[in-house]
Amino acid sequence: MTIVDMYMNKLYTVVLFSFFMSSSVASDNTRVEILYMQTCYICHGEDGTGEMPGVPDLANNKTLFTDEEKLIVSRLKQGIESPGNVTMPPKGGNPDLSDNDLMELVKYVKRLVK
Repeated sequence: MTIVDMYMNKLYTVVLFSFFMSSSVASDNTRVEILYMQTCYICHGEDGTGEMPGVPDLANNKTLFTDEEKLIVSRLKQGIESPGNVTMPPKGGNPDLSDNDLMELVKYVKRLVK
């Protein structure tokens, strides 16, 4: 499977997930899951392992578990560039994310990868 095929399969999954989830009333947990699927899933995968080449495995990311959540949110707002990895655009490429959304995503990923 090529990278393009992998990307298209993930994009298709996100679109379907968003369509079905937007048709119902979302709880806070469901809302953050939708945000993850819309913003993070394509690169970081369902379980945060970074399935695409050059995308870090969040489960083995020491920064995620040692830095303060506010500092992580600040970095997410600006975008993240690290040697050997794909550059993550500001807010994961989703300019509509609020600081609160980013904080909830950080907490969600921490739960996801533990």
